[in-house]
Amino acid sequence: MLPAVRAGIAIVVLGVAIIAKVAGSARAQAGAPLDRYVLSARLDVVTHRVEGHASIRWTNRSSAPVRELCFHTYLNAFDLRGSRLWRESGGRLRGIPLKRPGGIEIASLRVDGVESVARLEHELEPADRTRVRLPLAAPIEPGRSVTLEARFVSRLPPLSLRAGWWGSFHVVAQWFPKLGVLDPSGRWICHPYHALGEFHADFASYELRTDVPAEYVVAASGERVQSRVQGDRRLEHWTLSPARDVMFVAWDRFVERTERHGDVRVRVLHPPGWQLAAERHLEVARAALDRFGALFGPYPYPVLTIVVPPRGAEGAAGMEYPALVMTAGLPWPVPGVRAGMLEEVTAHEIAHQWFPMTVGSDEVEHPMLDEGLAQWATADLLRRYPRPDRGALDLGPLRVGPFEVLRAWAMRARTGPPPLAPAHAFQPWQYGRTVYARAALALESVRRVWGAERFERALGGYARRHRFALVVPHRLWEAFDATHGAGFSARSLRPIFEDGQLVDRRLQAVETTGRRLRVVLRRVEGPRWPDEVEVLWGDGRRERWAWPDDRDAWTLEVPQRAPVRRVQIDPDRRVLIDPSRRDDVWTAPAPRPRGALGIATSSVQALLGALGP
Repeated sequence: MLPAVRAGIAIVVLGVAIIAKVAGSARAQAGAPLDRYVLSARLDVVTHRVEGHASIRWTNRSSAPVRELCFHTYLNAFDLRGSRLWRESGGRLRGIPLKRPGGIEIASLRVDGVESVARLEHELEPADRTRVRLPLAAPIEPGRSVTLEARFVSRLPPLSLRAGWWGSFHVVAQWFPKLGVLDPSGRWICHPYHALGEFHADFASYELRTDVPAEYVVAASGERVQSRVQGDRRLEHWTLSPARDVMFVAWDRFVERTERHGDVRVRVLHPPGWQLAAERHLEVARAALDRFGALFGPYPYPVLTIVVPPRGAEGAAGMEYPALVMTAGLPWPVPGVRAGMLEEVTAHEIAHQWFPMTVGSDEVEHPMLDEGLAQWATADLLRRYPRPDRGALDLGPLRVGPFEVLRAWAMRARTGPPPLAPAHAFQPWQYGRTVYARAALALESVRRVWGAERFERALGGYARRHRFALVVPHRLWEAFDATHGAGFSARSLRPIFEDGQLVDRRLQAVETTGRRLRVVLRRVEGPRWPDEVEVLWGDGRRERWAWPDDRDAWTLEVPQRAPVRRVQIDPDRRVLIDPSRRDDVWTAPAPRPRGALGIATSSVQALLGALGP
């Protein structure tokens, strides 16, 4: 998901503000059946309640007997009684104060037909009821399956953080008791609902039956296999497999636009009058399905649904679910002008269909594995879309590339945990800059320094190899070691992602005598990445020298055959995680500009030079 802070990103360009989100892979044995969820939901649009039923066929795939079950009950984060979400957010979710509670009440829970709801433990930490534990009367042995039946009522809160209602617009997300993830050793991974970070779940097969007023249109995770009107209600049946979650959106004012792109049916549901925006979302979806499918493997589902929330329902915007994304944007985009909050949100949420909806990661403990990878994929798509020369910001002749926009935001502050830290280790202002932007910048730097072909083989191989599997960070390191050489990740990646290092190198001194040029350089922080130093001579010639990999301090001395105009480290701007580019460049003194025009021109040149090549 794009973090709320991204909506506030502002970079001033020529006075224009622009708005720029267990060890090993837990893979099911070949041919082993998935766990199965059969869910039904009856939505009352007046009381904003969902009467739900869940039938779950679950198998113990660990090596140990299971003596308890752990379920997520995420909607209890909205109960106004001091939940972890409430404490960490300060009661303001996406800037919107929460005034009325939501929650989920489990009325019945049967294990192989035996009522067990009285044994539920609801408060696994003080004041937080976003998880429940069920001690079992008898252990579930490895390989054994059980059937769980639950009846429950979900009360939707006013729409503020992914789930809830706004007028007649209803987002029914994280709405049912969902089992945590059982790791191979038999340990439950069942996180509370944090203000930062999202949702960890295993892959399963889903069926969903929705029951809404007849005049409502439903967008749901998966493919609709049946729809009928019965009296004043609309009953629909949806299927999705393999998937990590299922949800639905219901509104009585949706306008629908559908088209087929290759093997995928793309469905856009938007407010009335947003036809221009819908076309832009479809354009992004076409490009994203093509690029991400070629790089990471085919899109996994037969349908992709894009939901554009109406004004006032921004609390639902910018969120991914299997086969469905909640996007954002203006209703009337300006032709020829892009500022990120339409194309970028849609591209980012579609990228999540691969990370983490296909390559499953723990979005609480390792959010970089979904948000950082999705953000790199988003920026990579935007620099190609709809023409390779387009930037993240297009205002006529002024174009700024998407990675340079991210860099201008992310490198303004460097305090805080490293990109691979858990989501709850960050303050809100740190999270987007580090987990999304800085991680994407580090990945793009690797691509530029060691080459696109090897980088794309590594990331694409990682996505394809771990398709429909749960992964941890070292699986990504293995993919890069396979393409870049043994030990590559330990030397070049892990110091950045695990330790929070940057690649900081500086020009210490430049001395010109008329006979010789002497340049003193130093690596201040970070791994030793390949580097070049370029000299631009007064006669227009350019010469480059490779900085020896084994030297943190290096002095370049060469004959001076002409005046020196500029000396620069990394002249191709390959390394985007250098904290400051100003100490990478030495320029011969020039006459001070005179007059307003000269000063303005000099300022623009300096700004564009700082933003990108």
